[in-house]
Amino acid sequence: MDERCIGPGFWEIDGFRVERRARLWGVYLSPNTEPVFEHRTLKWCRQFVTDGMAHDALTDRRRR
Repeated sequence: MDERCIGPGFWEIDGFRVERRARLWGVYLSPNTEPVFEHRTLKWCRQFVTDGMAHDALTDRRRR
């Protein structure tokens, strides 16, 4: 897992942007889109990415 902090409230985990907005952490597939997953903690957003669910959401979005 490749993870780095890119600023206050901003992380990049395995190429996915994780941001904190309005007291919720969210996993975003691209800028200016709705999050594919939101939770109160960074831990669960990290788990969403590492379990492969963010990759599945990206694949589904590309099919549309």
